[in-house]
Amino acid sequence: MDQSARYQSEEALRVLLEEILAEPKYNRYSYVRGMLLRNLLNTVDLLTPEELNFVNNRASLDFVVYYKQDRFCALVIEVDGFAYHENNPEQLRRDALKDAILKKYGVPILRLATNGSRERERIERALQEA
Repeated sequence: MDQSARYQSEEALRVLLEEILAEPKYNRYSYVRGMLLRNLLNTVDLLTPEELNFVNNRASLDFVVYYKQDRFCALVIEVDGFAYHENNPEQLRRDALKDAILKKYGVPILRLATNGSRERERIERALQEA
């Protein structure tokens, strides 16, 4: 599962995610990093023109945790760099658009800020709710 990340924050989350998924109670999951949002959606019929344009412009997801058995998505995890996201209205708009699309398709999403804490606990809780 060694999938090197582009940013230090993503690399830290990748290492943590691999530790979590190595535990027996989470062995039914695996993950992929950097999946195109379009590849997660079975259909684009529910999308507005703005959402469709966003999806078709190579919008990607940081981490997609899926069930090994059927490859069904259990959870999307997005790593939000504090400086990049908090001070960038355009990035906040894209994040909101991505969140709205995932919600529309019933895909659980967990956003983790790089200045946050208790990531392991939050990921485990989200997986238990999946």
